[in-house]
Parts: sequence; structure tokens; C-alpha cells
Amino acid sequence: MLKKPLLIFMVIFFCYSCGSNNTNHHNQKKNTEIEFTNQEFDLNRLKGRWLTHSRFDKTKFVIFLENFYVRYSDNRYVPYKLKKDSIFIYFNNKVAQGRLINLTESEVEILWGTKEPKERTVYYRP
Repeated sequence: MLKKPLLIFMVIFFCYSCGSNNTNHHNQKKNTEIEFTNQEFDLNRLKGRWLTHSRFDKTKFVIFLENFYVRYSDNRYVPYKLKKDSIFIYFNNKVAQGRLINLTESEVEILWGTKEPKERTVYYRP
């Protein structure tokens, strides 16, 4: 079942407490009605450091590197792949899949998951 690994990923990725599976994301929007147009983004904008909790918490971050690896603030280092508006992050036992909704110089918005309900998350450039 993909829901549990995705929840675990989201908890590790966005929370202060690694033991909590019930986390409210302050940046998550309630509206999940999104129209996908199979648009391609300037994926070079994704590379670099992004804050993963809020633009004010500088301790939780992710860095999308040029060599298509992701480095997390907890020192995990895993490969990722981009295809049009989709992102795939390859962990040891699972693959996190998301759709890019918005990508600018200062924010990236990703809709994570393959089943409903999906998690909408905004990342911020420090």
C-alpha cells in the first residue's frame, strides 16, 4: 500500500518530530481541484536549496543537485528524476512521486502521491 510509505516520507520530510504520523502542514492548501496541462517547466529552476517547512524555518531543507541527487537537511542523499511536470525521488524501499503545480524562482508547489487524497506542498527559496 503506497499510502503508508508516502505518509512516512511526508512526516520525515516536513515535520519537526520524526515520530508523528498526524501532521498538519501549514503550507498545504485545501483546494485539490487542479487542472493539469502536461506543461513542461524550466526544470533548471528546481535545482538548488529549498526550505521544506516554511520560509522562516531555515533548519529543514532539501537541495536538488545538478547530478540528479537530492540532499536533505538530515544528510540523506538519494537520486531523483524529472519528467515534464513529474518528479520521482528514489528512496531505498519506495519511490515518492509528485506533480509540479507551480515553479518560480522563489517557490515550488508539488502535489505528492498517486492516490487520493494527495498532499499539496509549497517549498520556499531561502
